[in-house]
Amino acid sequence: MHSYPHPPLLFKINGSNVWIRALGANRRPTGKSTLYLAPYWNCYDNGSVCTGTMKIPREKSVTAIEDWEQSFFRSEFIHAGGAGKRTTYPGGLPAMWQSLQRKPQFPRTYLVKVKQTLGEFVSNHESQTQNENRAR
Repeated sequence: MHSYPHPPLLFKINGSNVWIRALGANRRPTGKSTLYLAPYWNCYDNGSVCTGTMKIPREKSVTAIEDWEQSFFRSEFIHAGGAGKRTTYPGGLPAMWQSLQRKPQFPRTYLVKVKQTLGEFVSNHESQTQNENRAR
Protein backbone atom coordinates (compact mmCIF):
# COMPACT_ATOMS: atom_id res chain seq x y z
CA MET A 1 0.00 0.00 0.00
CA HIS A 2 1.37 3.40 -0.98
CA SER A 3 0.74 6.67 0.81
CA TYR A 4 0.05 10.00 -0.86
CA PRO A 5 -0.35 13.46 0.66
CA HIS A 6 -3.60 15.29 -0.01
CA PRO A 7 -4.36 18.98 0.10
CA PRO A 8 -6.66 20.23 2.87
CA LEU A 9 -10.18 19.58 1.62
CA LEU A 10 -13.58 21.14 2.12
CA PHE A 11 -16.68 18.98 1.61
CA LYS A 12 -20.22 20.33 1.22
CA ILE A 13 -23.18 17.95 1.47
CA ASN A 14 -26.83 18.61 0.61
CA GLY A 15 -29.03 15.54 0.46
CA SER A 16 -27.10 13.06 -1.68
CA ASN A 17 -25.22 15.81 -3.53
CA VAL A 18 -21.53 16.30 -2.72
CA TRP A 19 -19.22 19.19 -3.55
CA ILE A 20 -15.51 19.40 -2.81
CA ARG A 21 -12.87 22.11 -2.92
CA ALA A 22 -9.24 22.22 -1.87
CA LEU A 23 -7.79 24.81 0.49
CA GLY A 24 -4.40 26.44 0.12
CA ALA A 25 -3.43 25.92 3.76
CA ASN A 26 -4.34 23.52 6.54
CA ARG A 27 -6.03 26.04 8.80
CA ARG A 28 -9.57 27.13 9.50
CA PRO A 29 -10.80 29.08 6.44
CA THR A 30 -12.85 32.26 6.51
CA GLY A 31 -15.67 33.34 4.20
CA LYS A 32 -13.12 35.17 2.04
CA SER A 33 -10.66 32.26 1.80
CA THR A 34 -9.42 31.39 -1.69
CA LEU A 35 -10.49 27.98 -2.93
CA TYR A 36 -8.93 25.57 -5.41
CA LEU A 37 -10.17 22.73 -7.58
CA ALA A 38 -9.98 19.41 -5.80
CA PRO A 39 -7.25 17.50 -7.70
CA TYR A 40 -9.28 14.34 -8.29
CA TRP A 41 -11.26 12.77 -11.07
CA ASN A 42 -15.06 12.73 -10.80
CA CYS A 43 -14.99 16.40 -9.70
CA TYR A 44 -16.41 19.23 -11.77
CA ASP A 45 -15.39 22.89 -11.95
CA ASN A 46 -18.28 24.01 -9.76
CA GLY A 47 -17.10 21.57 -7.09
CA SER A 48 -19.84 19.00 -7.63
CA VAL A 49 -18.82 15.37 -7.43
CA CYS A 50 -20.04 12.59 -9.70
CA THR A 51 -21.03 10.16 -6.97
CA GLY A 52 -20.93 7.13 -9.31
CA THR A 53 -19.79 4.27 -7.07
CA MET A 54 -19.88 6.25 -3.82
CA LYS A 55 -21.85 4.60 -1.06
CA ILE A 56 -23.82 7.63 0.09
CA PRO A 57 -24.00 7.71 3.90
CA ARG A 58 -27.50 7.91 5.34
CA GLU A 59 -26.43 10.32 8.04
CA LYS A 60 -26.31 13.96 6.89
CA SER A 61 -24.78 15.66 9.91
CA VAL A 62 -21.45 16.91 11.21
CA THR A 63 -21.00 13.63 13.06
CA ALA A 64 -20.90 11.79 9.69
CA ILE A 65 -18.06 13.82 8.12
CA GLU A 66 -15.62 10.91 8.31
CA ASP A 67 -18.17 8.58 6.62
CA TRP A 68 -18.52 11.04 3.72
CA GLU A 69 -14.75 11.40 3.35
CA GLN A 70 -14.24 7.63 3.35
CA SER A 71 -17.05 7.14 0.86
CA PHE A 72 -15.45 9.69 -1.50
CA PHE A 73 -11.98 8.14 -1.32
CA ARG A 74 -13.26 4.57 -1.59
CA SER A 75 -15.19 5.32 -4.78
CA GLU A 76 -13.82 4.61 -8.25
CA PHE A 77 -12.26 7.68 -9.84
CA ILE A 78 -13.13 6.91 -13.45
CA HIS A 79 -13.49 10.18 -15.37
CA ALA A 80 -11.95 13.63 -15.38
CA GLY A 81 -15.23 15.46 -14.80
CA GLY A 82 -14.92 17.32 -18.08
CA ALA A 83 -12.01 18.77 -19.97
CA GLY A 84 -10.92 21.28 -17.34
CA LYS A 85 -7.39 21.44 -16.04
CA ARG A 86 -7.27 19.82 -12.57
CA THR A 87 -3.64 20.56 -11.65
CA THR A 88 -0.75 22.77 -12.68
CA TYR A 89 1.55 19.73 -12.60
CA PRO A 90 3.00 18.91 -16.06
CA GLY A 91 1.38 15.74 -17.35
CA GLY A 92 -1.88 16.19 -15.44
CA LEU A 93 -3.42 14.23 -12.59
CA PRO A 94 -1.87 10.77 -13.19
CA ALA A 95 1.65 12.21 -13.38
CA MET A 96 1.03 14.41 -10.35
CA TRP A 97 -0.18 11.53 -8.18
CA GLN A 98 2.75 9.35 -9.28
CA SER A 99 5.17 12.12 -8.29
CA LEU A 100 3.54 12.46 -4.85
CA GLN A 101 3.92 8.84 -3.81
CA ARG A 102 5.44 8.71 -0.31
CA LYS A 103 5.94 12.52 -0.21
CA PRO A 104 5.29 14.20 3.15
CA GLN A 105 3.17 17.13 1.93
CA PHE A 106 0.95 18.16 -0.97
CA PRO A 107 2.44 21.22 -2.77
CA ARG A 108 -0.09 24.07 -3.00
CA THR A 109 1.56 25.10 -6.27
CA TYR A 110 -0.06 22.05 -7.91
CA LEU A 111 -3.56 23.39 -7.18
CA VAL A 112 -5.69 25.34 -9.67
CA LYS A 113 -7.32 28.43 -8.13
CA VAL A 114 -11.04 28.98 -8.70
CA LYS A 115 -12.86 32.32 -8.87
CA GLN A 116 -14.90 31.56 -5.79
CA THR A 117 -14.51 32.28 -2.09
CA LEU A 118 -15.58 29.95 0.66
CA GLY A 119 -18.59 32.19 1.30
CA GLU A 120 -19.67 31.93 -2.33
CA PHE A 121 -19.08 28.15 -2.36
CA VAL A 122 -21.20 27.60 0.73
CA SER A 123 -24.09 29.77 -0.50
CA ASN A 124 -24.18 28.24 -4.02
CA HIS A 125 -26.75 25.42 -4.09
CA GLU A 126 -26.33 24.42 -7.72
CA SER A 127 -26.44 20.63 -7.91
CA GLN A 128 -25.75 19.98 -11.57
CA THR A 129 -22.28 19.35 -12.91
CA GLN A 130 -20.60 22.30 -14.54
CA ASN A 131 -17.23 22.89 -16.17
CA GLU A 132 -15.80 26.30 -16.89
CA ASN A 133 -12.09 25.68 -16.40
CA ARG A 134 -10.34 24.87 -19.63
CA ALA A 135 -6.70 23.99 -20.21
CA ARG A 136 -4.64 27.11 -20.71
